[in-house]
Amino acid sequence: VLDRALVDCLIDDSVARKFWHRSFDSADGEGDSAEVVWDAFSSAFSFFLAGGDDAHADAIEQSPTFAAIRELVATKSTNPSAPGQLTVTTERFGHLISWFGPLDGKRPHEFYDRVAEIVRHEWFHGDVDSGTANARLATAPRSSFLVRCSRKTAGNEPFTISRKTKEGVICHQRIAYARADGQYSIVIKYKSKEKKDKILRGDSSLVDFIHTAQAKLHLDKPAPGSSFRSFFVTTTVIDGYM
Repeated sequence: VLDRALVDCLIDDSVARKFWHRSFDSADGEGDSAEVVWDAFSSAFSFFLAGGDDAHADAIEQSPTFAAIRELVATKSTNPSAPGQLTVTTERFGHLISWFGPLDGKRPHEFYDRVAEIVRHEWFHGDVDSGTANARLATAPRSSFLVRCSRKTAGNEPFTISRKTKEGVICHQRIAYARADGQYSIVIKYKSKEKKDKILRGDSSLVDFIHTAQAKLHLDKPAPGSSFRSFFVTTTVIDGYM
């Protein structure tokens, strides 16, 4: 059981905090669960995203986008009484909201739509570390790239572009997000001292921003290895709830 204040610290978004408290408060009222089983989270969160509509909630749970959400937020429990069981922690949920939020109580489907727009792209590799990104880029052609989630700086730099330059050098650049104006940005650094570093800014769509960054950073093709593509390539059904 976690102290309520600690839950509030791990989940920065106010609507997301209310959702967690309302859905997973402990029965004795003394605190909140630090970890909930995936089935309980899946049922509660899909119902929330569907605006309380049972039929839409079922469609969301069966959608490729929600399978991607599971990949991003669920982990295997370390509890000896339930080894290997899929669970969701407050910390992982907080990261999910920081990456794709905010969560809007009046328009909850907007969160789902943002996730759906991003995770279906071949360049999105999810929550992988720099070592995994390096390994995937090592055998990829030059000018390849991938976009991954940033945990340590999720609040203000939710994503990172990892890329192999035209010269074959692998580098990583964090993508900043200004919540006040809803803009993504990245610093373009030049090797020449005669050129000043430049800030590339985009609009509120990460997909549009990456499209702009591809031209500026000479990113020709997505690096292989993303597990998220399989959720969308193998289905012929129009994705659930849009």
